[in-house]
Amino acid sequence: LGGRRVEADFSGGHLSSDGGCLLLREVDRAHRICEELAGCFTDHRNQDFVEHDLPVMLRQRIMGIALGYEDLNDHDRLRLDPLLAAACGRADVLGEERHQTPDKGRPLAGKSTLNRLEAGAWRRSGLHKIEAHAERIESLLLRQGVKAIPRKRRVIVLDFDATDDTIHGGQEGRFYHGYYGDYCYLPLYCFCGDIPLWAQLRTSDRDASEGTVEALGRIVAAIRDQYLPRGAKDRLPEPGIPSVVALVDKLDTLAVAFSLGMEVSGSADPFGLRRNAMGVVSILMGHGYDADLE
Repeated sequence: LGGRRVEADFSGGHLSSDGGCLLLREVDRAHRICEELAGCFTDHRNQDFVEHDLPVMLRQRIMGIALGYEDLNDHDRLRLDPLLAAACGRADVLGEERHQTPDKGRPLAGKSTLNRLEAGAWRRSGLHKIEAHAERIESLLLRQGVKAIPRKRRVIVLDFDATDDTIHGGQEGRFYHGYYGDYCYLPLYCFCGDIPLWAQLRTSDRDASEGTVEALGRIVAAIRDQYLPRGAKDRLPEPGIPSVVALVDKLDTLAVAFSLGMEVSGSADPFGLRRNAMGVVSILMGHGYDADLE
């Protein structure tokens, strides 16, 4: 062009426009969200033949949604992204070690594999071998949310809201909602400030407030019981979610204190470490939980 050579070079290598996934990776590492979420599933697959570990698939799906890729079809392209593979914890980020030749260069799972993961929530078959436990997932969300509420907050405001989630196509449970003017689901949410405590998927053929009282009871119990027992004569938190939340809260306090080298004397225990330690022992013994404290 004008005596100058014009050269088009398409050998740029592997490129990605989703650098934000590295931020999401650090958040997940700090809070171990996907690692704990994986504990809410039972993986019945033969692990000798598994290429996509459950925590990696969960990170792939969750990070994909956070990055704006809500449709499973998007993962036919996302599965090629080495940056997303690294963020998901995949060691072979270029997919060079895949077992089957057609899968070489595809480090992450495709839409069909992720679909089987999601369908395992309600279906068990020879193809759907990852079983989701809804009560454990619900407990994890509530536990993480309650733990994030500032301990010294004098007033806690719980904001319940139902909103529309539009349905495209003939999905299960579709129902036309007159207020929103479309076929949709009607999920129920509860937030404390910007902290999510409750997310319940529901069909829209119901009143928007249905189930709020039951959800409120569980949330209030979890918030209240995380502080129990406060003394030797205090009652224990209820078994299940409240007890787990209380244990996590007390063990978290103890772990931070000991990592900072705090010491307790006969007259000085400003952070209530002795009370927290006795609370952990009381809950474990009172409810017969089997735990190795070493």
